[in-house]
Amino acid sequence: QTNYPWDGKIVLKIIKAPKETQTFFLRIPGWSQNASVAVNNQKIDGKVISGSYFRISLKWKEGDVIELNLPMPVEIMEANPLVEEVKNQVAVKRGPLVYCLESDQLPANTSVNDVVLNVNSKFTTHFIDLDHRKVLSIEADTSVPSDTSWNKTLYKPISTQEGNSFNVKLIPYFAWGNKGKGEMTVWMSH
Repeated sequence: QTNYPWDGKIVLKIIKAPKETQTFFLRIPGWSQNASVAVNNQKIDGKVISGSYFRISLKWKEGDVIELNLPMPVEIMEANPLVEEVKNQVAVKRGPLVYCLESDQLPANTSVNDVVLNVNSKFTTHFIDLDHRKVLSIEADTSVPSDTSWNKTLYKPISTQEGNSFNVKLIPYFAWGNKGKGEMTVWMSH
């Protein structure tokens, strides 16, 4: 039983148990941190290592329950500075999913390229309907600098004025492009 990838709780129930000891190998994804394993609500001792398999060998009985918990906090990711295209930018990730921003979340005449993500935002998650399915969105605080007009110039003095702040819903990258024509970005200034 699971609602993965929206929830990191994965439950396995033993329906028919063999008479002898049986071994299960639970895959612990490389992205996960602080994963835990429990059997019948008792935490199993042992090192749960990301990017490996966790071994459980027991004499199982009908009704036993194995629970794998993969915490899924919202994480702000940055690329190695050698990746010049996204230098000084961040991406939003939760569990195995990378999130993106679509232009329908922005004020009129605002480009996704102008958005600044508040990395200290109190990120919240909510299910939304998107293309006849439920997906988990992440709400975040963003802003747009007060002066984003370049008027075809290559350089201009930096603006020191506060920008306009607003809240946006980020959606999983796999789900973008379902709301008509518009811009999308994964990487945002911060």
